[in-house]
Amino acid sequence: MNLELYLQNSNTGKIYDVSQIAEKVTLSDSIEGEAGKLTCSLQKDPNNLLQIANGSIVSFIVDKVGMFFGYVFKIGTDAKANYSITCYDQMRYMKNTDVYTTANMTASNIFAKICEDYGLRYKIKIPTNYIPEPYIHDKKTLYKIVERGINLANINDKAKYFIKDEFGELVWSELSYEKTNVQLGDGSMLTGFKYERSIDENTYNQIKLYRDNKNTGKRDVWIVKDSNNIKRWGLLQFLEKADDNTNEAQLRQTAENYLKVKNIETEKLKLEAEGIKELRAGKGIKFILPHENINKWMWIINSTHSFTKYEHTMELEVAI
Repeated sequence: MNLELYLQNSNTGKIYDVSQIAEKVTLSDSIEGEAGKLTCSLQKDPNNLLQIANGSIVSFIVDKVGMFFGYVFKIGTDAKANYSITCYDQMRYMKNTDVYTTANMTASNIFAKICEDYGLRYKIKIPTNYIPEPYIHDKKTLYKIVERGINLANINDKAKYFIKDEFGELVWSELSYEKTNVQLGDGSMLTGFKYERSIDENTYNQIKLYRDNKNTGKRDVWIVKDSNNIKRWGLLQFLEKADDNTNEAQLRQTAENYLKVKNIETEKLKLEAEGIKELRAGKGIKFILPHENINKWMWIINSTHSFTKYEHTMELEVAI
């Protein structure tokens, strides 16, 4: 396994190859709004030439595959002149707070505008169709602004959109587009796993949408429900204010879409395995567990990969 780690000083522009003095390199990424992160320790530079500054560009390549491109945000050192660095990819800049008014734009259009306003490199793989109602985002992080569009587009486009950084490019994609050929489960390279089914986090069997009617002075309410699942689980209600500009048929369809997405058990899987470079957050794998009658596609929500010169391991959090 060939590991390449390069660092370009943000003050001088000088590039250092620190591959030989890098100890364990750990990468983590997510499709839940967290920045991709690289941490590692660097042994003392035998030539005493290494200079690191915050903002320095870092790239990490494994067997000619780009795994991380980002920037130094923390630098630590000790009495022996060893360094530790913490780096983040472009998603870190989505923590910036701003005021935005969005109107007549799809969610992916909103994402593109923010990237262009902030000089972030980006790519849209699967554009969205749904156009949210005009909205004023007051002192919200850039990710929260984009996330609102993602959530609305997921319901109305019946999709699962997400954003994350892929080697220096913020990518807008959709989970079903990201299937791999990898199959994991019993008899595979797993070293351990934990599987869970739940109705505790994001499961609802009744959807209630409401809207204040300016003409009547009353509140209009739309409710759709699954009576069978209410008997099984008890009443689990999701409440949301409806768009003012949508008609009754559209509102009922929106409620039905919510029910279809949320009226299910959530399934999560945490697994440990030998490392596979392509299995990063957002990618789909086939998971097979015969004694639980599981044979289905699942998607990686969070991933952590650890590299040494001799070993690559990974921990994945996977969900349907």
